[in-house]
Amino acid sequence: MNKYISKICPYCKAELLDGEDIVVCSACEMPHHKECWIDNKGCTTFGCQGTIQGITFEVDNSISSAPKYDVRDSYNNAVDLFCTKCGAKIESGSSFCTKCGAPLGATNMKYGSSTSNLVSDVTSKISSEIKDVMKDFKTNDYFDPEIKNYIGTKQEYYLMEFSKLKNLKQYYSWNWMAFLFGPLWCLYRKMYLQGGIILGLDFILSLIGGKFSILLQLIISIVVGVFANYFYMYDVEQRINKGKQFPEPIKAQYIAKVGGTTYLIPILSALFYALIYIIFTIK
Repeated sequence: MNKYISKICPYCKAELLDGEDIVVCSACEMPHHKECWIDNKGCTTFGCQGTIQGITFEVDNSISSAPKYDVRDSYNNAVDLFCTKCGAKIESGSSFCTKCGAPLGATNMKYGSSTSNLVSDVTSKISSEIKDVMKDFKTNDYFDPEIKNYIGTKQEYYLMEFSKLKNLKQYYSWNWMAFLFGPLWCLYRKMYLQGGIILGLDFILSLIGGKFSILLQLIISIVVGVFANYFYMYDVEQRINKGKQFPEPIKAQYIAKVGGTTYLIPILSALFYALIYIIFTIK
């Protein structure tokens, strides 16, 4: 572009200086300031339909080695692209708008009406579906205010899980502690009947041994992990309903007895389980 230095831009009548962005018409070879070309939306020569022959830009070397992303790579001409400066349709593979000379990038291009409508339709549909799901979603309105007294530890986790099960009308979720420590988790949460049944099944399968027994134990653990939160929610609700029958002094004693958690029962159960297993397996 050195040969155009000191020439006069036909649009602004100013001299073209070294270091300025210069655009040259491909038809009449008339040099322009880049800004002048853009402002005039093309060559200033009357009747000329030329496009850009060349253009210079300052390069930031600090980021020149960074990987480049061109939005056209993703769409690959699947949809029409238009220049945001002048509205002209962008030709395949162009780096600059052939009409106004604006450099093309993600911020200087817009998609055709078909793509805009598609994006709008998808966005509207997703928003509508989310609203349909969330409009009836409540956090803890389903539950008695005293439920925290019955849950004990990890109240926030279980209140959220109970809310999901209620709102989505589901029976399943996932509980890692119940999966890993099935019967002991039940006993810790004071679900003694459920914990006793699972512990008994586990004990019988341990005595039988073999790959089939191990597989059954794994299946039981998965089932417990999937349905643990639902059964715990049901159990807590039953305790709350029963507690409402008692007057206040007795009710407080009842909550202290059946609510919260306990370490003693699962520890004693684990020791008893180990003792019985040793007795049955010693020959």
